Amino acid sequence: MNRPTVSTFLRWSIAIVLVLLFLWTVRHYLEPYAEPFANWVRARGAWGPVAFIGIYIVSAMLVIPGTILSLIAGALFGFVHGVIYTFIGAMLGSIASFLLARYVVRPFVERRLRADKRFNAIDHAAKGGGVRLVALLRLSPVLPYNVLNYALGITGVATWKYILGTTAILPGTVMYTYYGTVAGTLTGISKSIRHGVGYYTLMGVGVVATVVAAFLIARLARSELGPLQHGN
Repeated sequence: MNRPTVSTFLRWSIAIVLVLLFLWTVRHYLEPYAEPFANWVRARGAWGPVAFIGIYIVSAMLVIPGTILSLIAGALFGFVHGVIYTFIGAMLGSIASFLLARYVVRPFVERRLRADKRFNAIDHAAKGGGVRLVALLRLSPVLPYNVLNYALGITGVATWKYILGTTAILPGTVMYTYYGTVAGTLTGISKSIRHGVGYYTLMGVGVVATVVAAFLIARLARSELGPLQHGN
């Protein structure tokens, strides 16, 4: 039987700390600020999902982090529908930002990014890269997600390759939406019934597992990207 390594112990310790931090954040920030927005979306009735997707698209174009919206989607719509609406919003927002950078605000984006060594490395790699490069960039935080939308718009990546590669956001979408489902249960945003100890134990295990999975995926992507991490 293999004994746990120090790196395995450290990885799980970090995951547990992140879970505790997540629970603290939910109680202190998500509940007071997210619930009014969730109520506003509910008030739209059948148009609620459409309104949510529209706000997600605009947020992406304004380079506003969509993490909080992904969490709200899980709390508000449940896991399955939350993943669907978040994924649609994130994909459409990413495509809109990419096309804006390529055809409308290209000079502005170039002025903002040309001094960034990481972007120059990405631009160089994009000349011979495609779907795989975009997918790896989505899985590894070389540049912030919404900044990357604009950055890739002024590279040589073909639009269809960008779209296909961007579907690699799905694991992150699933993770944050799942967290939102958990948060909705903890705060009451989801308006769900109370559950027993077994439910919350399973929920906690799920959060830890998704943290570890996300860590492993990001590390693999970073090792694949190599020099791009430092802009070499």
